[in-house]
Amino acid sequence: MMDLHRRTVDRYRASTFDKFGIKSKMGLVLYMVRNGLLKELQKN
Repeated sequence: MMDLHRRTVDRYRASTFDKFGIKSKMGLVLYMVRNGLLKELQKN
């Protein structure tokens, strides 16, 4: 388990959202599905 502060994770998430033009957590999930990043989860 990584020892990261909650605020650090929030900043990483905000940076990722900005980079990919994502506006919500659901948007992130949709982006991942559309781009084949959740293939392992889709198999189950």
